[in-house]
Amino acid sequence: MLPNKPKKLTIYNLNDFFEFKSVAVITIRPGMFLQFRYSSPEGVHDVKPLVFILERKADRIWGLNFHYQFDLMAPLLQLKDAEVQKFLQNNSDWKKYQRELTKPTPDETTDKGIPDVDELEKDMVDKSEKIVKEEPVKPFDVKKVRFPPLMLENFANNKIKPPKEILRNYLYNRMNGIQKLVYKVV
Repeated sequence: MLPNKPKKLTIYNLNDFFEFKSVAVITIRPGMFLQFRYSSPEGVHDVKPLVFILERKADRIWGLNFHYQFDLMAPLLQLKDAEVQKFLQNNSDWKKYQRELTKPTPDETTDKGIPDVDELEKDMVDKSEKIVKEEPVKPFDVKKVRFPPLMLENFANNKIKPPKEILRNYLYNRMNGIQKLVYKVV
C-alpha cells in the first residue's frame, strides 16, 4: 500500500482510503462506489449503504451493497493500489526521481563520471578526521502526479466475484446525500 494508510480496512476507517465527493444522479455510472442515506416508508435494513454500481436505470441503480459482505473490499483495494502503483512507476516524474536517487554525487566522480582514486583517498582521510553530514533525500511528492480521475473513481474488475445475495436496487427519489468514493492516493 501507499504510505500513510492503515494496514487494515474497516467500515470505520474508510476516510483513510477514500475521499467522499458529492455527486449528482445524472453522473452516476457503473464501476463507481456510492454511499448515501436511504429511506423507505416500509423501513430499510441499511440506512447508509455502500454500493458498487452495476447498472443505472431511469429511476434506480442496481448494485452490490458491500456492507453485507465488507471483507470483499480489502482485495478490491489491493487491486486498486496495484493499479495506482503501476501508473506511478510509469510516470515520468517518478522515473526522474528514481534516477536522481541512483545518480552519484558530484564529489564522488570526476568530470568523466569515473571515480578519481586520489580524490577518493583524500575523501576517506577527510571522513576519518571529521563527521561528514549528508543531505537527506527528499521524499517523492505523490501529490504532484496527476492521476486520471476515472482511474481513481472506477473500481470495476473481473478478478473479484461478489455473491449475488448482496445485489440490491435503490430508487433515486429515496436517496439523499449521494457521495462517490474516490480512491485516495496519499
